[in-house]
Amino acid sequence: MAPSSRRRELYVERAVRSVRWQSAWADFDWEIVIAVDRDRTGQVPLDRLGDVRVVESDTVGQAAAVNAAVGATTGDFVAIIEDDDVWHWRKVALQLSVLDGPNAPPFVSANQMEFDPAAGAARFNDFATPSGWLMRREIWDAVGPLNESFRWHVDNEWLGLRIPRLHLVEQSGQRRGLFSTLVKRSTVRETDERFPLVLREVHTDAATARITRDLASRRQSRDEYRRMIESFGEVPW
Repeated sequence: MAPSSRRRELYVERAVRSVRWQSAWADFDWEIVIAVDRDRTGQVPLDRLGDVRVVESDTVGQAAAVNAAVGATTGDFVAIIEDDDVWHWRKVALQLSVLDGPNAPPFVSANQMEFDPAAGAARFNDFATPSGWLMRREIWDAVGPLNESFRWHVDNEWLGLRIPRLHLVEQSGQRRGLFSTLVKRSTVRETDERFPLVLREVHTDAATARITRDLASRRQSRDEYRRMIESFGEVPW
């Protein structure tokens, strides 16, 4: 197996492990569904993942994978985790606690911490990454699936449909430049945690890195920005 495939296996194992370690694990019946491109099914280490279902997406890309996975589930809530991300062990419990609150929106997102193991550096990011999403099932059904014609900014495009949402941020005396944009789009609430609820590893296969180094990817990204501005008057998130 190629080194990149092996790395992907390890990412998947780590992501699934962070789901199983959730403090809310014992309180619900969980469905863990992994969606992969048809030619990558063999890269999922089923022998090490336990009771996990694998479905194949019809086309290539993040949007198709998420749509296939959610379409295979039946639960009352939907949460997404990308294969190279990790959840804080209290993520789901904290999000469910605000979903049950008075006048709570049916969608909760969360901040992320980006970690670059090569540089030994980390930074907090005020962005509603899909790995930080948790919503009631009826919201997904009402809004519809991710737009599979988008490759790089499927999350922005889906959030452009203006669903009411609450965003959880870590305790911090410092707010970054994107925070002002965040509060325009969401109701923001602090948790009692010092760190974001999603850990994202920065690596060469990540979307941001690929857009930076590859001209064709950068052009696709710019075209998707243009399409969102035409549809929503801005790049939404």
